[in-house]
Amino acid sequence: MTITLWFGYKSYRSMKSPLFNVFYRDGAFYFVALTVASLANILVNLLAPVSTDYPQRSCDSDDSSSTQGRSGWE
Repeated sequence: MTITLWFGYKSYRSMKSPLFNVFYRDGAFYFVALTVASLANILVNLLAPVSTDYPQRSCDSDDSSSTQGRSGWE
């Protein structure tokens, strides 16, 4: 990524277009933000404690107590 940014800066630094500057600035910010988000995701997955205290619930469970008597069709 650094090499790409350097090449872009070196090749197009003589352009004085405000639109080009906006695209270049926003594109660099986008890649930095995407890299930070990806690294944060990796760190959370690596450093989060593994807990088995809470069992997983399936979507097809028979526990329908929250919807008894409130079907919306009455």
